[in-house]
Amino acid sequence: MSEAPANADEFLADVLAHRGEAEAGVARRLVEWARGQRLDVDRFGKPSGKGNSWVPHVRGLGEMQYLISLWAKSGRVSVMFARLRKERPFNDDVNYAKLERQFVDLPGWTPKKGSFPDIGLGDLADEAVFARFIGGLEWALGRLRAFSS
Repeated sequence: MSEAPANADEFLADVLAHRGEAEAGVARRLVEWARGQRLDVDRFGKPSGKGNSWVPHVRGLGEMQYLISLWAKSGRVSVMFARLRKERPFNDDVNYAKLERQFVDLPGWTPKKGSFPDIGLGDLADEAVFARFIGGLEWALGRLRAFSS
């Protein structure tokens, strides 16, 4: 794909082409979760050597707040720690440490201190891992929304 997808369905088709049905199914679940959380799901990064990226953002918080990015080619889902670290409540060391603890022992988690740690769609195919990952995202989302009101 030479240009960014126009919508989530185009992005999911790109994931399917690069990663196969099982991982595309996990990506679809992430999109459905994001929609259910009222995130803007039609946000995409510019294509690069890593392929297309999907970067849903949190609505209604003033500036755009990103929780995750998903790369179609690599099938990696990054939690946007470096961006979140700059925003309330995660600009506080205590709250940032709580954020990190949400994901620390997650199977398949690749920690990248102060950056964009990630996990593969294949790892998230495990229902327990997916549930724990989503739980961490929901915890972070709840904190962001609480501090914006």
